[in-house]
Amino acid sequence: MLQLPFAGPSPSIARRRLLTFLRAHGIDRALTDDALLVLAEMVANAVAHGAPRPDGTVEVRWTLGAQELVLSVEDGGHPGPLYAHHVDVTAVSGRGLAIIERLADRWWVESDGGTRVCASLARSPVDV
Repeated sequence: MLQLPFAGPSPSIARRRLLTFLRAHGIDRALTDDALLVLAEMVANAVAHGAPRPDGTVEVRWTLGAQELVLSVEDGGHPGPLYAHHVDVTAVSGRGLAIIERLADRWWVESDGGTRVCASLARSPVDV
């Protein structure tokens, strides 16, 4: 578990920490690249559209299983449902969940006091 400030630099911090973890576990470049982008979008969305947790942070987690990598980011809560906006390819914002939807095998939202966005990315046979 990683607790990051509810602030603009947190997506890049999360990316660096995840990269170190994935390299240490020998994960292939394709999964690594997708996971880094998905996690950065999840953290950026939490900071841009969510609320800080009571301690002023966002919580970042990942779990590497035999068949998948699961990423999650929890903030203090988001009013209303979350869904991917399908925007024009030239749009400069509003594509975060659409990127997650495109790269992850599945994604979902859990609400239990805060808002936790989770994404699962399948491991290739090379990684296992």
